[in-house]
Amino acid sequence: MLDHPSIFAFNKDVKKAIWWSEDFKETLSKVYRQANNNSSSDYKDSELLLQDFINRYIDPSSTSPFKNLARLA
Repeated sequence: MLDHPSIFAFNKDVKKAIWWSEDFKETLSKVYRQANNNSSSDYKDSELLLQDFINRYIDPSSTSPFKNLARLA
C-alpha cells in the first residue's frame, strides 16, 4: 500500500498511520502459543515480540497522561 503512486498525495500522518497498521498486523501474525500449560510462560516469545513493537512507537522517557492510572493486580 505504501508503494502505491498516489500515496504521495497523502500527508505525513496518514503515511505513519498506514505504516503502523501494517507493522501491527505483521507483529500480531507472529504471536503464537508455545505451550498449553495455562500459564504466562505459554507466550514467552510472543511477549517479547509485543514489547519490541511497543518500544518502536513509545518513548519510555516521556511522561504518560495515564501513568498514574496504570496498576498491576
